[in-house]
Amino acid sequence: MTVLCNEGRWDSSNVLFDGTKVVCYDKRNPSNNMRYIDYGLGLFRRDVIEGWPVDAFDLADVYAQLAEQGRLAGYEIYTRFYEIGTPKGLAETEAHLRKSK
Repeated sequence: MTVLCNEGRWDSSNVLFDGTKVVCYDKRNPSNNMRYIDYGLGLFRRDVIEGWPVDAFDLADVYAQLAEQGRLAGYEIYTRFYEIGTPKGLAETEAHLRKSK
């Protein structure tokens, strides 16, 4: 899992990261000691995903289980992410893209 030290700046921090592993991941009920946020890019071995339902499942559940089992490696990213799921996020993304030209 890629992670960013967020400290609650751009969204709720939902990852407890020790520098190499994601110790805890909880998207639904993050704790105050979580300083990182999932960056949105992850890689899985096929065997990790094979046991989950074929039709649909939430990756948050997969991440939480792997972290609880001590099986979720983390890779820290240092560049801010931009989301487009809210009007505010879309405006920030558009402003960033205009500046980047």
